[in-house]
Amino acid sequence: MKVRGVRPEQRKGLQERSGGMCEICGYPGNNAHHRKNAGQGGNDDLSNLLLLCGSGTTGCHGYVTAPVKNYPLWPANPKRNGWSVWRSDIPYDIPVWYRGHWARLDDGGHVHLLKEEQVRNVLGHLQIERLRPDQAIQPGLAEGYGGQRRHSLRP
Repeated sequence: MKVRGVRPEQRKGLQERSGGMCEICGYPGNNAHHRKNAGQGGNDDLSNLLLLCGSGTTGCHGYVTAPVKNYPLWPANPKRNGWSVWRSDIPYDIPVWYRGHWARLDDGGHVHLLKEEQVRNVLGHLQIERLRPDQAIQPGLAEGYGGQRRHSLRP
């Protein structure tokens, strides 16, 4: 079985978007996480990738992918925060809890911050409520987390 990795150009875009920091806690990131796994039809688009600290069993990457007794809300928590998505979801359309803010990730490597009222959970599936243009907030990168460890992962 061939193990596939994230293409170098996608990894570069991921590093640029995240500033090399974990997109959940703000510690240095070292692993690309697929919000929708390849086996579920996921791809290497930037909207489907998060740079996380740890490995598949440690750090934020472990928290999102490898359930242990210390995380009683798994798998609801990663899906409720958009860090993992359902097979039927399109990652581009699913909001993600990004460094303390709801956001939409696009395939160009941008983070679009969302208002709290734009995010809905419908039968376990996150959705972005479309706002009128005058209600939208400007796209931008969630800043201010440079190296600051944030252990309080949102439930």
